[in-house]
Amino acid sequence: MSNRARMKALCAVAISLTPMLSNAASEQDGVEACVQALASRIAESQGAPVDYQIGNDSNVSAQKLDRRTLFHLAARDPQSQKVVARADCIVTSRAEVKKLTMVRLYGPDARKSARG
Repeated sequence: MSNRARMKALCAVAISLTPMLSNAASEQDGVEACVQALASRIAESQGAPVDYQIGNDSNVSAQKLDRRTLFHLAARDPQSQKVVARADCIVTSRAEVKKLTMVRLYGPDARKSARG
């Protein structure tokens, strides 16, 4: 294959990948979707709406999400700052929540219980 034919093939592949890459959401979008899903789950169990916000201590970047990304969430009481719920959340590259797993609140490492 000549260099010219190879360049045309590479350009065609790059052009075909553009729609997939442009649909990828950021980690911030993924976390927001997960937090919203967790708030809905808590509100459902309490039978009342829940206000929420993402804490300043969250470490989320603007980088694009992978095909499947896992976030570990902790819901805190706004007054006491005590953790009242934990969850693991898996999102797609488009920040769609695929799975929200409630994790036990107490234990040596609560994150392990969602996977084990």
